[in-house]
Amino acid sequence: MNTTIPSAADIAAQLAPLRNSQVQRLAELSGVPFHTLLKIKTGETGNPRIDTVCQFAPFIAKAKAA
Repeated sequence: MNTTIPSAADIAAQLAPLRNSQVQRLAELSGVPFHTLLKIKTGETGNPRIDTVCQFAPFIAKAKAA
């Protein structure tokens, strides 16, 4: 089991290349609100909760493909 917790900077870097439509898709896939993801992406939320990250992180690659 992978117990490495990504840093907020790592998460923001993964979200940075996503277009707004892809962030919207990520919100739909994960159940995390669009505006929450957008705030994490832009750095407005500098330290997102780990449970939030765990909720959307598995869907980032799928959202990028959209």
